[in-house]
Amino acid sequence: MRLLVIAAMWLCFGLTSPAGFTAEAQGLPKYLKSCKKDPSVTIHDYTYKVASPNGPPGLVTVTHEHYECKDPETRNTESVYLHGMTDSSGKVVVPVKYAQVLPFSTKGALVLGHGNERYPKTLNYRTYIAGKGEGKDRYTFDNALRLHPDGTCSEPDVSDGSLISVTGLDWHTDGSGRMDVTLFTADGKTRRLENMGGEGAGDAALRVGDVFLASWKDEGGAVRSGILDLEGRPIAPVLGKPAIWSTLVSPGPDGSIPHGCEEELSQDLFIEGPSLDLDPAKPFFGPLLIPVRRDGQPAVLPEGAIGMFPAYVRDRNTARKDRKQNAVTWGVVFPAANGFQFTLHVGPPSEALIAAETAPRYSDIGRSIDHGGMVGAKSVADGLWRWFSCGYGHSGRRGER
Repeated sequence: MRLLVIAAMWLCFGLTSPAGFTAEAQGLPKYLKSCKKDPSVTIHDYTYKVASPNGPPGLVTVTHEHYECKDPETRNTESVYLHGMTDSSGKVVVPVKYAQVLPFSTKGALVLGHGNERYPKTLNYRTYIAGKGEGKDRYTFDNALRLHPDGTCSEPDVSDGSLISVTGLDWHTDGSGRMDVTLFTADGKTRRLENMGGEGAGDAALRVGDVFLASWKDEGGAVRSGILDLEGRPIAPVLGKPAIWSTLVSPGPDGSIPHGCEEELSQDLFIEGPSLDLDPAKPFFGPLLIPVRRDGQPAVLPEGAIGMFPAYVRDRNTARKDRKQNAVTWGVVFPAANGFQFTLHVGPPSEALIAAETAPRYSDIGRSIDHGGMVGAKSVADGLWRWFSCGYGHSGRRGER
């Protein structure tokens, strides 16, 4: 089965902005002959970070023109929008004449034409490549989407995403949630994955950093997962269940916590290993987590370390309200004669791995909501407990092995 991936951001037909082009230069379609162009619409253009066929990623901008059209029979006025695309220098890549433009590279986009109607009745897309024009193949999709890294906050005016389109079953309406997925690569070619997702499989595909995490069900109904590159090629074996965790900011001295993008320090991908608890049905430490780099390869661990666990967990995350796996403090695990020991760090996993090289080790842990949230850990060196201020979210309890 050929692998590929999916989605995260809708582009609506009604998004408008000041036009950088004149539709007259492209030749107006028949349905616009009696319409008047409205130059006063000032809604934001959309800029995207996309792949380049022959180099590093670049920026493109989808631009729009707005027309007011009067129905000759009803005399009602309707708005019609034409979309096009420019590159970072302002050069026209896709002419302004389409109902929808979805960029997949600095040289091309998936386009939806109006035909001779103000609004297209079917979602029949074609590719458009600068210098070549429209492709011959048509793609009929239930939905056309862009998959971008969840919660990317560093560039609020730029969407960093890979273009994918969904055909067949729509996971929003189909009971099983299974779908076929088509990925458009930087050169306008496609990769296709069939019967992705499914009830209990979670997201059919999710972008994390510079990789895709794809999920599906095999013939026996078991959930399978794979880590793929941005063109849908498998790049790493999955030895266990993937897990995505966010690391949040620790409260300030006054107990205040930032909101939105400022609350999240990082989002990281892990592979779940065996449980660190004697009874996995009563999780306290939870499963051992193996960190995965942004490129999908296993992260380098400190000498002797075997993985990590979230030492202090919080449910609330205003940067990503639907994601429950959030931590403030991370533990790095080392095997020991009586089970395992660990180091602790308040901050993201990447920092915790560096700090673990020289940090003190602990053999037991407790959590409390006192004073806004604390983690207590028993020192291996002297048997005394040390306390770390962390955040909100857990009632006090002692670790058990």
